[in-house]
Amino acid sequence: MSIINETRQIIFPWDGDLKKIQDAESIALRDFDVVGLGARRRHQIEKLQKKKPILFLTHQAQIPQEAQLNYQEELLRTLQWLRPQQTKEGLQVDLALEHKKTFSQIFPMTEQMLGVHSNRVRDSYIDEMIWNSWMLQDYWRYFVGFIRQRFPQNKSLFELAHWEWAHVWIDSLEYDLNKKSFEKPGEMWMQLNPTLQILALSSDQPSINQEQGLYAIAYSPRQERLVEKKLDVFCALLIDFLHEDQNFTFNQLIELAGSSTLSRDLVKTEQVLEKNDVQTAWSKILEAMMKDEIITASQFFD
Repeated sequence: MSIINETRQIIFPWDGDLKKIQDAESIALRDFDVVGLGARRRHQIEKLQKKKPILFLTHQAQIPQEAQLNYQEELLRTLQWLRPQQTKEGLQVDLALEHKKTFSQIFPMTEQMLGVHSNRVRDSYIDEMIWNSWMLQDYWRYFVGFIRQRFPQNKSLFELAHWEWAHVWIDSLEYDLNKKSFEKPGEMWMQLNPTLQILALSSDQPSINQEQGLYAIAYSPRQERLVEKKLDVFCALLIDFLHEDQNFTFNQLIELAGSSTLSRDLVKTEQVLEKNDVQTAWSKILEAMMKDEIITASQFFD
């Protein structure tokens, strides 16, 4: 963040900590960070608006020509919900420097793992990639693949970069943040959280405090934060059943899981020792995933 005449400029990705801006009179947001981005970031900004007036800075002259038409359309949509106290053309920025700053914002742990090679790898990507969007974040969308190509033997590095990118990518997704509750759980339609990202770590990653395994990452509207959940084979099976827009009610999904071959393994775990009730055990697993909002509920089936 930087302070400009009692106005604090927020650079995204942002952790959402309102305490860091409590002494500012107003908040400056840039089109590079806000225009056209998804529900989570919009939700952060809407909370921010309740605390501070918004100054919106545009940089139309620096937007690539091929992105101008889409930029104008998304800018109008953004202004409709943002409704800033003031909109004005921002000072010209050093785009090369901004790309480097954004890299460090998105991939801090990857940058650290690259060590002395970090600047060279970052600059090689910048040399190869043309910026054809108005979003600074969007420029780095191919970096994970770039890392995989440049370091094919370093799986740990690729997986770390993928982990960090997944957290930022969720900011660009559109989804309904409304919280739902239902009186008849058995009649709810189960669906995967629309922000869900599945990532595998083939080895321990001390820099992010995660062990080897399969993980689900999703935004939790109830907790207003990203949830990271290590998946066992039982959780993974429930997710697999719901992939490709498969539609099941709570009870149907439990029945389907109960008829799977994994139920024999579930019987051997502590989760079912009380009454050897397989369906009860699957219900507890599903309820835990719903509590974490990895799996969510919809009252009506579209």
